[in-house]
Amino acid sequence: MSCASWASYESPAQMERDADVVVTTASVESSGSADLFGVAANRYEVLVAGAEKGDATPGSTIEVVSTPDSCGADFYPEGDPLDTSDSVRLYLVRDDRAGLRTLTPFDGVEPATPGA
Repeated sequence: MSCASWASYESPAQMERDADVVVTTASVESSGSADLFGVAANRYEVLVAGAEKGDATPGSTIEVVSTPDSCGADFYPEGDPLDTSDSVRLYLVRDDRAGLRTLTPFDGVEPATPGA
């Protein structure tokens, strides 16, 4: 297993620039795991409330993998950002192995603005 070097994002605009898909949601449900970077990463079903970039459609459900940090014993050292009941905005990239995933283990999930 190798350690990835992650980009650091300073703003939502930077995350949006690198994302393939940007959506808002208030419904994130655990749906098992997916192999990513040699570890079992958490996978979620996300009900799309709003689609801001990419080909997601409001009202549809998409599968999203929470990108793990494969360099340590704890794959989510700051806690899994998708393990939430809050309304969030997701910045996602397409991955050949996992489908849609968050940008990094640390970036790609932020609180959604009210009304989003």
